[in-house]
Amino acid sequence: MPGKSEAALVAYEGFDYAAGALGSASGGTGWSGNWSSNSATLVTDSDLTYGSLDTSGGSIGNLAAAINRFGASRTIDLATPGLLANGSELWFSLMMGYDTAGNRTNSRLSFVLGTEAISTANGNDYTFTTGTTGLGVTFGRFGSTNGNIVATRTNDADLVFGTGSDGSNPVVYAADSLQVDYAFVVGRITWGELSDTIDLFLPDANLNLGSVHSTLTTNVDQSGYDTISFKRGDRVVMDEIRFGSSYASVTPIPEPRAALLGGLGLLALLRRRR
Repeated sequence: MPGKSEAALVAYEGFDYAAGALGSASGGTGWSGNWSSNSATLVTDSDLTYGSLDTSGGSIGNLAAAINRFGASRTIDLATPGLLANGSELWFSLMMGYDTAGNRTNSRLSFVLGTEAISTANGNDYTFTTGTTGLGVTFGRFGSTNGNIVATRTNDADLVFGTGSDGSNPVVYAADSLQVDYAFVVGRITWGELSDTIDLFLPDANLNLGSVHSTLTTNVDQSGYDTISFKRGDRVVMDEIRFGSSYASVTPIPEPRAALLGGLGLLALLRRRR
C-alpha cells in the first residue's frame, strides 16, 4: 500500500483485484465492509497513474456502453476518528474520467458519501431512496454540468450542483498538460453547525493543490455518513480512492527509501556483471 504521509489516512482502495467483476471484493485498507456491486461493474488490471502520486493495483474500467447502472457501494467508519464532527475537515481523493474506448456523449459518473448507497435502480437516477442526503462529486452529462467536474449534494429528489457547472458542451477535461482523459480530484468537506462546504480541487502533476475548482455550501446531518457509492452512465474509469484528515494524507508519494533501495539494487547488479 502507498506509504508516505499516511498518519491521518483513514481508508484506501487501489482496486488490487483480479480482472473481472468487482463483486464483493474486500481489499484495500480501513473499510468497515466489502464492496456491494452491480455485476456489470468491472475491474481491469490497468492502474491509473498521476504525476508523483503513489498508486497500486488496477482500476474500474472496461465497462459496457449505452447503459446507466448503479456501480457499487462500501461502508466506512469516519465517525470514530472524528472526521464527521462539526468544526473538522474531511479530505478525499480519487481519479475519475472517460474511458478512451467509449462514446463520451453521455458518459457520467457520480461518487457520493452519504448515509446509504445511491439508488440501485437502472436508468438515469442518481439519488437516494429514503430522503437522506450525501455529498460528493460528479462529471459528465448531468443537467447543465456538461462534462465539468462539480461538487454535488444528492437526496431523494435530485442533484444539487455547486459552482463550475456552466459548461456548454461535453469536454475532455485535462488532468495535466498532456490532456489525459481522467482527472485527479481532491475534495475537502468542512463541517459546521449551520452549514457545510465541499470544495473540489484538481492538483497538478506535482500535487500542488491549486485553487478551488468547484464549491457547494449546504446544510446536512453528516453524523450517519458511513457509505460511499457510485453510479455511472456509459464508459468511465475510476481509481485510487482515499479518505483522510488532511491533504497530505490523501496525496501520498512513494517512500524515498524505496527509490533508494531500487537504485542500490541496480548498482549491485551492474557490479556483478562486470
